Amino acid sequence: MTTPRKPAAKAKKPAARGPAARKAAVAKPGKRGGGRPAFVPNATDRGAVKALVGFGIQQPEIARHLGVSVPTLRKHFKDEIATGLTAANATVAGRLYALTGGKGREAVTACIFWLKTRAGWRETDVVEVTGPDGAPLLAQSQVTFFQIPDNGRGTLAITDQSGD
Repeated sequence: MTTPRKPAAKAKKPAARGPAARKAAVAKPGKRGGGRPAFVPNATDRGAVKALVGFGIQQPEIARHLGVSVPTLRKHFKDEIATGLTAANATVAGRLYALTGGKGREAVTACIFWLKTRAGWRETDVVEVTGPDGAPLLAQSQVTFFQIPDNGRGTLAITDQSGD
């Protein structure tokens, strides 16, 4: 006689292993796991980023200066990156414009620069080349003849073949 079989027991899931399992076991509800703390920018950081962008410093250098990654810089300083260059240009333009109302060499230089860059002015040098009494120039051709020594191979002369 055979004995009846027992029903198979439910298989248990194997326990999770690795860093993710340890984080899940250690992390408290509502708190982050391990790793670097979240970056929280302050007013000083915002001013520095806006100034550095205005000076033309590239984003990787700015991120390195703050000790963050470039994506973190872009995430937290979106407005400063977008407006930093415009703010710097406005400051310089205001100072330049104030110089144009002054007197002396600096004022003249500022006015010339302003007119060239903002008003489309430019310096042009026009050189007209004409013949006598304003007539067009006549092209003159010059023909040169070369006699090559024969060196025992005969004489060769190059002549003008144009028929002028």
